Amino acid sequence: MNLNHLEGFVIGHSDPTNELHEEGCDLEELRALSKLRCLRIYRLERAVTRVSVFVDKTLLKELTLYWISPEEDGDDEGDDVTWTEQQFQAVEKLCDELSPPSSLQDLTIRRFPGRQLPFWLMSTSLDKSFPNLAFLRFWYLKSCTELPPPGMLPLLKHLDVTGGEAIKTIGPEFLGRKFPGASAFPKLEHLEFDEMPNWEEWSVWRMEENGQGPHLKLFPNLKICKIIECPKLRALPEGLSHATKLKELYLDSTQDLREITNLRLNYKLEVKDNTMLNRISNLSMKYLKVEDCPNLDYVENLDRLQQLVLICPRQMKQLPQWLSTLFSSAKAFLPLSGASENWNCNATSCC
Repeated sequence: MNLNHLEGFVIGHSDPTNELHEEGCDLEELRALSKLRCLRIYRLERAVTRVSVFVDKTLLKELTLYWISPEEDGDDEGDDVTWTEQQFQAVEKLCDELSPPSSLQDLTIRRFPGRQLPFWLMSTSLDKSFPNLAFLRFWYLKSCTELPPPGMLPLLKHLDVTGGEAIKTIGPEFLGRKFPGASAFPKLEHLEFDEMPNWEEWSVWRMEENGQGPHLKLFPNLKICKIIECPKLRALPEGLSHATKLKELYLDSTQDLREITNLRLNYKLEVKDNTMLNRISNLSMKYLKVEDCPNLDYVENLDRLQQLVLICPRQMKQLPQWLSTLFSSAKAFLPLSGASENWNCNATSCC
């Protein structure tokens, strides 16, 4: 068949009684569709036939793999879902055998219920397996404790990890193989972490014996970084300072984060609902928005700042002390640059 775009391939019910009378297809039916370029498979938890459906899919560019738990019954977030050991093993084995082709450019793994991602994603040869992959999304990995090493993907532009409930640390393995002069995430432009309630630590390398990090280029093309609803994350990685093209940084509901310092941020920083944030300093952005950060005491060494938006909680009786300090330093700096007319501040109170 010449079908090349299939967005709604729904796996049929494996229960022979099928009391709900739900219809669907078998994975084997995909074998005849060798011309597929876009494929989205739903209800993979129903699949029972383990067959290599992607063997001849050399034209496949976009793939979505989507699971729904039997207990879920339409709950979009998948809360309070319990899987048995047998179910874990079955879903992990099935996913191991799917193994998409190297032609893939866009991959979404959605609500994968297993504890470990498939070997074809965890491989140290990820760059060879998926040399063309540009968009990678992991959405609602309820039980996975470890992410793959996407840092070695040569063409990856967009990486989104949302709903990683069991992930507590992201370490140097996230970068993949390391060797002198190499680049980690060489083409990545957009990096986003969202809804990771137990994520505490993000480190990008281990120190060598001489006390220095490895000679590695990190995030050379990163432009946008978003960290949202990650309340236990304690610090940004030191390696983020190597992102020389970083334009925008968004930190929302990262309540345990204490400071934002020493980043080569070119344009915008927005922080919201960061209750423990104490310091913002040594940054080069032009635009700063601060909303509901009650413990922020130090905002300093922002020599290129032109616009400040401050949104305070209604119960706040006076503007923070750091604001007057920042104004004083701005008055001293801006006339020398001839840009005093560009300085703008908006301070408002939340209702």
